[in-house]
Amino acid sequence: MKIAEPLVQPAAIMRWFKRSGFPDLKPRPGGLPLISRSYFDAVTTSSMRVSIGSTDAPQNAQPNVDAFRAKYGKPKKLETVK
Repeated sequence: MKIAEPLVQPAAIMRWFKRSGFPDLKPRPGGLPLISRSYFDAVTTSSMRVSIGSTDAPQNAQPNVDAFRAKYGKPKKLETVK
């Protein structure tokens, strides 16, 4: 199984890796990315991915429960104030 499956074009695979938090990739002669095992492990298992990936840290990310309930579940009950 390939990591960037179903992508098959070298340029698309390079873009996928760069968007996934691998900014320092060098292409092999065929155009596919050249990634060492240690670099892959460092990016996928450390906090390096947080600083490179998105601006929001994963610990700050929260699911949108209201949107989920609106689409799939029962509407949220309103609390009554006494």
